Amino acid sequence: MSRIVAICAAGFLLLQLSCRDFGASPGTITVHVFENVTVSVPGIKVLLVETGDILYTDSSGNAVFTVIPGSYTLRLFNIGTPGPGRPFVDVPVTVGDGENVRVSVFDCRLCV
Repeated sequence: MSRIVAICAAGFLLLQLSCRDFGASPGTITVHVFENVTVSVPGIKVLLVETGDILYTDSSGNAVFTVIPGSYTLRLFNIGTPGPGRPFVDVPVTVGDGENVRVSVFDCRLCV
């Protein structure tokens, strides 16, 4: 019986170790949505495509995701862009070990 418990414990430990990213410190992605130099845009839906996490920009126009190092796609909805309207805008971003990345996105309200 104790041998089975030891084997199960060893298997569980190996599973836990294989799922960890050794030495990687989490970083952040701060998305800032603005209309002009002095006006931030709250309430913009931001999807982190690879994880499925969704945040909305706060009253300062910011949404902050905590992520492990890697490459990501930010999908921002209802952003005004020149030309024909688009339902969303994708912004690629890469985060290094322990890095805090800031992404600024212009929301052209006059373009909508």
